[in-house]
Amino acid sequence: MFPYLKPADRDWPFIGLRPFQYDDHEYFFGREGELEVLEPQVTNKRFVAIVGSSGSGKSSLISAGLRPRLEKPQDHRWNWIEMRPADAPIRKLALAMADLTNKTGDLLQAWADRLERVLTKSSFGIAEALRSIPQRSDVGQVLLLVDQFEELFRFASLRSEGSIDPATFAERRDEATAFVRLLLAATESPEVPIHVVVTMRSDFIGDCARFHGLPAAVSRSQFLVPGMTRDQREDVIRKPLRLAGGEVDSDLVQRALNATNEESDQLPILQHAMMRCWERAFRRRKQEVDQRPHLRIKDYTAVGGVDKALSVHANEILKALAKKRSTTIGLELATKRVFQALTETDQEGRSVRRPQRFHDLIQYVRPNGLSEDAAKEATAAVVDRFASHDSSFLRVIPPADTSDSSIGDADSIIDIGHEALIRRWG
Repeated sequence: MFPYLKPADRDWPFIGLRPFQYDDHEYFFGREGELEVLEPQVTNKRFVAIVGSSGSGKSSLISAGLRPRLEKPQDHRWNWIEMRPADAPIRKLALAMADLTNKTGDLLQAWADRLERVLTKSSFGIAEALRSIPQRSDVGQVLLLVDQFEELFRFASLRSEGSIDPATFAERRDEATAFVRLLLAATESPEVPIHVVVTMRSDFIGDCARFHGLPAAVSRSQFLVPGMTRDQREDVIRKPLRLAGGEVDSDLVQRALNATNEESDQLPILQHAMMRCWERAFRRRKQEVDQRPHLRIKDYTAVGGVDKALSVHANEILKALAKKRSTTIGLELATKRVFQALTETDQEGRSVRRPQRFHDLIQYVRPNGLSEDAAKEATAAVVDRFASHDSSFLRVIPPADTSDSSIGDADSIIDIGHEALIRRWG
């Protein structure tokens, strides 16, 4: 998990804007019906595409829903490999597979280098790489999750070929093509039982046609993530609170349910609003008779409700940053430039995320005449605050050659935590 993320627990039952991770699975509710359908589909088929709109909970469904079901204490058949393509899909795959060695530090990097060489030599590189890992034969079946698969399309610049030079575009296109071939070939391996699961936004389905064999694979086994029903959303509110020993006003629950529906963003904005309500109740708990956090309708109103909670919270952070003294660049202006740099409009006219390396982000923030160090300091202050666990408006992704996230690393990728923020921050 990224260093800014606090796993869900009794003190923090709602995770906010970010997707659920495996460590949050005890507080993941509302998807039992979907998991009953998805589990046999994944176990019986070698390639499954989890497709849904932005904010439908695709990543959470797999990491916090499916994975715990497959990794039951009495069942150790599955070995889990999880990755995102990001800015180096094959290197990221090599790093994810190197985790199977249980090595750390330089030894982990050495294994990633070795596995990357294997992956780049043959379309059957995933099976060959797994066979090269010591004692790999003892771990049983392998599930390879490629989360946010649409990042591969952005990496290859398939939507904006003119944004990079022709040589770089050709290299990225070739690597993206090789990555897809690796995934498809892995599902055909008779010797190593590899199951590939990809999560992808439904509006990127058309981009699959650019890769030979991918449309057929997606069409053969596709799971479309439905919106949550009212009863499911009520479970999302009540069950984490019950597990954490908290209480909630029925009026608050009904207001939140009435404000959400089956449209995109319903899950992240509901989570965020409930997280904000919990924060208020948790701070107030010692004043209560039984000292248990009790979420009241006044908390819901104060945070802006489901519709405005994101915008209210983001503006609160912005206002607090603006008050900090700076002799170089105001943090309010730095915030504006950070989020402008991390957002773009695609060819369909939609505002989407545009991840940036930290070093490149500094250049967006840096005005004429400002030193590199001063711009770095201002950028780091903005990212650090908006990436903190109580907001998750930004996320820090480690560079391809390391498994550690650090704002200070020039090659760390800074990304919008969820596109709901782009659409909801007034």
